[in-house]
Amino acid sequence: MSQHDGELVIINLTFAGKNSTPAQIAYFRKVIVPEMQKAFLKNGEPYSLEKTENLILSFCPEGIEEIEKNGKYQKRVKELEELTRGELSKVIDGIKRIAAENYGYLLPD
Repeated sequence: MSQHDGELVIINLTFAGKNSTPAQIAYFRKVIVPEMQKAFLKNGEPYSLEKTENLILSFCPEGIEEIEKNGKYQKRVKELEELTRGELSKVIDGIKRIAAENYGYLLPD
């Protein structure tokens, strides 16, 4: 028995060398976010860059963390810097697909 029986414990693991690269983060923030902001604006949704970033991260499973607490799920949008290289690549690919399919907007490579 421990002193913390019944308490929620969250452990975050970070693996060295697996973090997203500065180039990926720059591409996401300097290209993807502003372009999606334009796509949203064309559809009558004027969002700030910060809101756009949070929103598009929430579109992809890799961009959110779900924690079960008391039989319910709580969702948290991850910070961009928390994503691994692979996760950020999947987010970028997913956002490109969403932009094309739902907004008729092609994002540059």
